[in-house]
Amino acid sequence: IAACRMDECLRVYSEHPELLDMMGSVNLSETDNWSGYPEHLTSVQIQAGLKASVLLQGTLQIAPYNYLEGSIYTKFPDGKERRVLIVGRKDMNRAVQGDKIAVKLHPKSQWRKAPSAALVDEDEDAVPDISKADSAAPVVPDTSRKSSSAEVTGERAHKRARVSEQDGSAAATEDSQEPVNPSDVTDNDLADEGEPTGYVVGIVRRNWRSYCAFLDPNFASRGSRASSGPVTVSVLAMDRRIPKIKIRTRQLDVLAGQRFVVAIDSWPKESRYPQGHFVRALGDAGDKATETEVLLLEHDVPFQPFTKNVLSDLPLEGSSWLFDAERDQVSCGKRQDI
Repeated sequence: IAACRMDECLRVYSEHPELLDMMGSVNLSETDNWSGYPEHLTSVQIQAGLKASVLLQGTLQIAPYNYLEGSIYTKFPDGKERRVLIVGRKDMNRAVQGDKIAVKLHPKSQWRKAPSAALVDEDEDAVPDISKADSAAPVVPDTSRKSSSAEVTGERAHKRARVSEQDGSAAATEDSQEPVNPSDVTDNDLADEGEPTGYVVGIVRRNWRSYCAFLDPNFASRGSRASSGPVTVSVLAMDRRIPKIKIRTRQLDVLAGQRFVVAIDSWPKESRYPQGHFVRALGDAGDKATETEVLLLEHDVPFQPFTKNVLSDLPLEGSSWLFDAERDQVSCGKRQDI
């Protein structure tokens, strides 16, 4: 019996590149001096830290205006529930909206006493997202689209805010002060030192789902390509709390200007962004039916057709059904509405 790998089999169907796109396989190489994220603790280490009241646990809630600023509401050992801020790429440590995470507190000198105003645009590393492994199929980004949001047809200006490195890199840098033990935190500390900040040391439970997304505007549809080979590109989720997702695609020209669904597969510590794969196309951006489906999917509203079993419970008359008091046992008082 002849056997082959799934990707080898799908390559035969060259007229359907979306089939290969669904398999994912994103190159891990980075184009800049990215040092990577800290290693996550194991589940055994996390449970031991929680039991010893060294770590805190909570569900990550991302700020709607900045995916690099989040917080958890968690109960401290003294029984009081407090908010812990998590700010910056390093401190977030590959956690996304809705993940259940384990957090260690920063030294009190790094707690936030006032909101930071150091917000900058997060698009500076969008263009180099195509790795060297994709040199066989280069894409020339169209920088003119970045200069004017009006030229991004059907796309809203998807600006990503990033908090300055001074606020977010403390988890990766050495500090002479020891992290704060949650058992030692009091209300007086919050009044004197400000709001507690912390950094993610482990993921208790992931909350990944499928995301409606569109192609990063830096990869223009009219960009020239040397071949039809696969390229690694960034896509932006419609949910602005989600970071960019890297996918590998063979249909770059088709996806430009469209809404589509992607899924996250993994987030290695060597990769700046999570890595995923193409799931399915939804349609052209700006189209009424497409945007309606995006809203339904993003808010998890079921809209699939009813099954045959459900439809079989409907009256045989179908749309011509009319109310009959005698037939429905209303006039004789046998019917009881609850």
